[in-house]
Amino acid sequence: MLIVALTGSAVNAQPAAQRRPTPTPTPPIDLLQNGDFEGDFVRQWNAANDEWANGRVAESWVAWWRKPTDAEGEYPGPCPKDEATCQPWHRPEYRQTKGIPYTPPRVRSGDNSQMYFTSFGLHEGGLYQRVSGAPIGWRVRFSIWARAWSSNIEDTTQSSEQPSLRLRVGIDPTGGIDPWSADVVWSQAADSFDAFSEYSVEAVAKADTVTVFFRSLPERAVKHIDVMLDDAELSVIGPPPPTPVIIDSPNNVAGAPTLDASARNAQQIVVHIVQPGDTLFAIAQIYRAELSAIYALNGLNETSVLKIGQTIQVPLPVDRPPTPVPTAPPPAPEPIVIGTLCVGAFEDADDDGRYNEGDRVLSGAAFIVANGLGRTVAASDRARCFSDLPIGAYAVFAQVPAGYRATTETRWGVALTEGGRVDVSVGGRSVDESAGAGAESLWPIGAGSIIFLMAITVWKRRRANQTNVRGTA
Repeated sequence: MLIVALTGSAVNAQPAAQRRPTPTPTPPIDLLQNGDFEGDFVRQWNAANDEWANGRVAESWVAWWRKPTDAEGEYPGPCPKDEATCQPWHRPEYRQTKGIPYTPPRVRSGDNSQMYFTSFGLHEGGLYQRVSGAPIGWRVRFSIWARAWSSNIEDTTQSSEQPSLRLRVGIDPTGGIDPWSADVVWSQAADSFDAFSEYSVEAVAKADTVTVFFRSLPERAVKHIDVMLDDAELSVIGPPPPTPVIIDSPNNVAGAPTLDASARNAQQIVVHIVQPGDTLFAIAQIYRAELSAIYALNGLNETSVLKIGQTIQVPLPVDRPPTPVPTAPPPAPEPIVIGTLCVGAFEDADDDGRYNEGDRVLSGAAFIVANGLGRTVAASDRARCFSDLPIGAYAVFAQVPAGYRATTETRWGVALTEGGRVDVSVGGRSVDESAGAGAESLWPIGAGSIIFLMAITVWKRRRANQTNVRGTA
């Protein structure tokens, strides 16, 4: 079954040449404090930790590191040769890079970055920040740019003799500050020697405060082990998409009357997870279900108020047997008055949310067209014109291809008139180009995009099956 969730309000669409699209609204850009590391750097120490008074950490961030056990000793220097039990765990020294003439510079953007390092010793540590304002149940994405230099010689342009620093990022969706907690969702470990690379991870917030971590864990205790951090962000991606789950009918419980296979199949139920903006009427439209049946199955009525995250059981419509072909020919159908709807996509080279002369065609965009009842009537994974749509109101949904972000609206409300034509066009900007130009955080393509493309695939298969049936009738 094809499921298309219709959310938001529709707007009148005009031909691309006349339309001035408004850029797609985005969530808060960054929930972090001092994510660019341009703020003050402060000493992180107190009376119980005064031996570390020389450490300076970017404001709003907290340094953390693994401390040696009593058996391992108190931060030893280089381990003696052939000493198998020695673990040279060191406390990293933290400082800002501003004002120090490193070659090459150790900042990715701006004037400053966070640096921490050890010498002739291993460490497991990094930074963390607790962040407030995360919407519970929504996906968040933490990203940060990191660069490492590690060597036994003084050539600061090239690392050597260090197999790996095992850099990674993590999110504790419960807001805890223990980097060894099982609640922390970690990215895969990777290295970025002598150049900045982005590290990112996603998680679903379980509290209104979450904690983001950066971690390094060198394999070899060489003379120089330096880590530089810059341009961190914590962005809200959106709620996890509802996953329809087929469960047995309540009639299929112990002691219930025995039903034949066709009856059981006709009574399947979808469990819908309520999202922001959902109503019982809209849910019934999405699944083509009877509103009264949803009321009865869930003990609700027209005055019931839904809560985000609430589960609603939706009885799927019963597949009726085909109606026998009448012996007399049916009356000739009334002629259908049709209009034309054309969809397309363009590369928004100026990133201004409008089509300009010289903008190239963007391949790989996908489109879904739904009628006024919310039912999908057309879909395409390329630009095209639908010239056989009955006149009336439609909703059009667009998805830019992977590697791009939308710069225009991605959904429109259109009205087709007799013999008329409406053009809608979605603009896209390359994520790589945007990142290179210092763009703000982007929404990554996630599960919602996968459902969107799966819907198009199901639609195309359904149209193909219908064509085959008509060809053999």
